[in-house]
Amino acid sequence: MKPLKILVVEDNQGDFDLISIWLEQAFGDRISLDHATSVKAAAEFIENNEYAVILHDLFLPPWGPESVTATYKCAPETPIIAMSGESSPDLHRMAIANGARLFCAKSDLKGDNIASIFAQLIPGI
Repeated sequence: MKPLKILVVEDNQGDFDLISIWLEQAFGDRISLDHATSVKAAAEFIENNEYAVILHDLFLPPWGPESVTATYKCAPETPIIAMSGESSPDLHRMAIANGARLFCAKSDLKGDNIASIFAQLIPGI
């Protein structure tokens, strides 16, 4: 089985480290991760790879939520899960308005939640 290729767009190394641990706990060796710390780096990864899903920090500097829009324009067919340290209906609406298919708090990515979140976007994982 081909690994599930995931791009994580996150400028905070500590958050990326936690997310990568949670992904590995949920999917084991069935995943392949790339890490971009900026929209420019994300665009370069997208140009050279095909991703099953993109996990994207909603407030990536310096653009904030518009960074999700910029990444979406690079990969309009790839589902984006926007994430933030906080959760609210306003953040959810903001994420969807900027091109994300789903929004979640970063803390929601731990445990069995991450597999459930991904299953909403990727059939048969």
